[in-house]
Amino acid sequence: MLGLLALYATTATAHTFFNLNKTSGVIIGDNEGALGQAHRKHKRVTPSKKQTDIIRAIRSAKYQCLEANLEKRWVKLHVDDLKAWRK
Repeated sequence: MLGLLALYATTATAHTFFNLNKTSGVIIGDNEGALGQAHRKHKRVTPSKKQTDIIRAIRSAKYQCLEANLEKRWVKLHVDDLKAWRK
């Protein structure tokens, strides 16, 4: 979830700083639950929910760039599982 927050915050910052009207992109991740949680439209996030602060930060970053068309895409695994760390 924290990586998704970084992506949304970067997108919102670029969108605001460069005064972009229409942007689009694809967010790719291997955690399907986190992708679904980040793309869900939350009217209110209750304090008892897990990772409330991250979900609220993602929500506020998303509302800073409403014109952005961000698509989510799930991948089965990343290259880290296939390639050795020392190569």
